Amino acid sequence: MLGCRLSAAGLTVADDLPEAGQGVWLRADPVRLQPDLAAVWLLAGARLAPEGRAACALKELFADHGLAYHPASPERGYLLLDEAPQVRFVPPWTVAGRSLDEVMPIGADAARWRRLLSEAQILLHQHAADDHASDSGTAANGLWLWGEGPTSEAADLTPRVRRVYAGDFLLSACARYSGLPCEQIDPTSARIPGSLIEWRPDARLDAGDNLEQLSALVARARRRLRLGLISSLELATADEMLQWQIGHAWPAWMVPGR
Repeated sequence: MLGCRLSAAGLTVADDLPEAGQGVWLRADPVRLQPDLAAVWLLAGARLAPEGRAACALKELFADHGLAYHPASPERGYLLLDEAPQVRFVPPWTVAGRSLDEVMPIGADAARWRRLLSEAQILLHQHAADDHASDSGTAANGLWLWGEGPTSEAADLTPRVRRVYAGDFLLSACARYSGLPCEQIDPTSARIPGSLIEWRPDARLDAGDNLEQLSALVARARRRLRLGLISSLELATADEMLQWQIGHAWPAWMVPGR
């Protein structure tokens, strides 16, 4: 969308904590840790009551380590750091289906952050019956640290799109930062050139049916590319991107003008 690298925490903290000010931020989001015979698995969709006893206990835990913990919403939290940590954290979209041991922090300060994660997990286990977030399907029993970086300051950017259709909080924060309008997804948004459109799988469908829906959406967009209604098409995940120009929408021997 922006053609530059920005930290997730630095972007979203401005929306979650408008009075936060400048600093180095780290996302500390509630998660569910699910053990099995082979490993411990990380599940998304957890919630933690910002004013609950568990959140208060986490504030005390991190304060003992010289860190300020801010539970901004039931789904998101932040740590304010004195400086950028000498460690690499793994973003949550790379974690699905992997063992916890494979995605723990690595780097010079890794031991400290692994210890903090372990202490937070123990604390949340002790507060498992905390407030309304204690629903067995959504109650957090761990935190996930990721997205470290400074508060994103205003910059003179030229966005690569003209509008955003998304429900994802990070995409919405990117749109706000770049001065783009951001609206909820609707069936007609895929027809508007210059748009970034978030595709989300339907939780009511299985993986195969969701992939069929995505394939149909891409096919319709490629058809518009062949007809010259759009000049290019990009399909992106959080980590990589595929791009088609008008010539890619036709077999080589059928490209117009050849």
